[in-house]
Amino acid sequence: MGKKKVIWSQSASKDLDKFLDFYEERNGNAVFSKRLLQEFKKLARLVQQNNFMGRPVGTKDSMLRVFVLGNYLMFYEVKTEIIEIKLVWDNRQNPSEIPDPKKR
Repeated sequence: MGKKKVIWSQSASKDLDKFLDFYEERNGNAVFSKRLLQEFKKLARLVQQNNFMGRPVGTKDSMLRVFVLGNYLMFYEVKTEIIEIKLVWDNRQNPSEIPDPKKR
């Protein structure tokens, strides 16, 4: 069995773009944003190699998982043929506002 393809949901892509744009605007250059993007790509490759690397969300046998990357959470779902990244969340935001990754 080959590696599952990793895809980013539209909402997860928007989440990540929002963070990258913020840092580029704040810093006046894209250096940190490019580094952060590379870290997320590296994490996606790790998850592709070991689908159940992240901590399960809900029950221990949940297909929805979360991985911590510094100040960020990356929620992903392991499906039959793909791994879908559902949500990227900055832990410094209000935790009561986190969207339900199952609905994204």
